[in-house]
Amino acid sequence: ETKKEAGNAKTLAVPTAVAALPDLPPVDGLESADGLRRVGGNTGLYVKLLRLFASQQADAVGEIRAALAMNDAESATRLAHTLKGVAGNLGARDVQDAAAAVEKQLRDGCPADAVEEQSEADWPRPAQLPRRV
Repeated sequence: ETKKEAGNAKTLAVPTAVAALPDLPPVDGLESADGLRRVGGNTGLYVKLLRLFASQQADAVGEIRAALAMNDAESATRLAHTLKGVAGNLGARDVQDAAAAVEKQLRDGCPADAVEEQSEADWPRPAQLPRRV
């Protein structure tokens, strides 16, 4: 598979499939083969990024909720967008999907209390990833 580089006529060869990490046990919601492909197959880098993600984004849901509680939809939207992007780049699809849904609700002007109704149980936990990595 090839992709055009944004804003450039160059074509980059991107492998369409990378085997899942042999040392990484299956983690619900984590598509490790996709995440590994995005870092060019560099296993050490991928594991390092997963651990950073889990530690740096561990309280992202709480931060989004705190921003909503303060009626700061702009910050909540930014936090959800960041979580969505980082999760997507690592193959953490469940986290990405949940953050994308919250971001969309906020961009669509849903009131904070309506967004807040998404229960804590509905959010996958980024911090749970390193326990299995």
